[in-house]
Amino acid sequence: LGGATDPEEGSALAMAVLDELSALEAKVVVTTHLTHLKAYALGKDEVANVSVEFHPDTLEPTYRLLYDLPGESHAIDTAERIGIPSKVISLAKQYRDGVMGGASELMERLKLEISSAEVRRLELEATQQELEEQLSELQSHRDQIVEDFRRQARELMRDAEKKISALHKAMKEKRTKGRPKYQQEIKSIRKEIEEGLGTPLEKSLESFQIGDQVKVDSLGQVGMITSLLDKGRVEVTIGTVKIRADLEELTAVHDKKMEKSSSKTDRIRIDMPIARPRKEVNIIGLRVEDALPIVDRAVDEAVLGGLSSLQIVHGKGTGRLRKAIWDFLSNHALVTGLNPAAGPEGGIGATVVDIKTD
Repeated sequence: LGGATDPEEGSALAMAVLDELSALEAKVVVTTHLTHLKAYALGKDEVANVSVEFHPDTLEPTYRLLYDLPGESHAIDTAERIGIPSKVISLAKQYRDGVMGGASELMERLKLEISSAEVRRLELEATQQELEEQLSELQSHRDQIVEDFRRQARELMRDAEKKISALHKAMKEKRTKGRPKYQQEIKSIRKEIEEGLGTPLEKSLESFQIGDQVKVDSLGQVGMITSLLDKGRVEVTIGTVKIRADLEELTAVHDKKMEKSSSKTDRIRIDMPIARPRKEVNIIGLRVEDALPIVDRAVDEAVLGGLSSLQIVHGKGTGRLRKAIWDFLSNHALVTGLNPAAGPEGGIGATVVDIKTD
């Protein structure tokens, strides 16, 4: 467009034609060597320069399109290549630079920068692909490690269940005379599991520090640890309220402070196949055949948990449930005594069971 005439008038006519075509919302592709048209494209949002790349050494096309970069004429370089005297070439470059005000050199530098940016883009794409492959491999390894850990944990827990079952049977049959305390047996089993897994079964005070943000799971509230107590308990302040909670009820909240302490060893929680001992069991409203297994299990858990007593709340009613409980526990190998609960705690509506501790 605009060729075969004076470059100034040809450029002016070409720009006017493009304005009209643009107003008609036509899609147009223009090929030109006119510098004014290249500048025209730079000044119009709806128009873009696109050039065909030439290799700077061979001056042959690479068949790559360079978007947003005006094309260059390689007439002087081509003339030099085909043997035009160097004096003529030198003068031609001076005239060109004088007319273009150094624009040719600027265009060359811009083209080199775009080429360098393209190389960096390709390198980044290659790096991204490599990282994605490494991530996929790590994920695969992680899944395998987790599965191996689960298999090992299952084997250890099955072995622990057998030992606990044998201990339970021994306690029932009064065959534990002369053996260590039940609690020592449980500690031994726990120790074997921890050594096999290479990690503690429960959280320890070392897992937390004063000032740590934690969520009290039973309350669903977030607070701050203000004191480390004994026996795996801490004091947590939630707003203006202070509560005491077991470590197992807490979940760390990963704020900035927690990120700074990210070097702490992660703890893995695995529940033993025994429940936490309860100090009180409520069986009001249950039939005798349903209540006795619950009471029996509660006594076992109290022994394994190291409790010295257990309160059974059975209510007054007809007295049938209370009598059945007393008859059953009077001959229990793990029970050393039965007493009605103190008045405020239930009177004949509850029974305090004294537990055998060794």
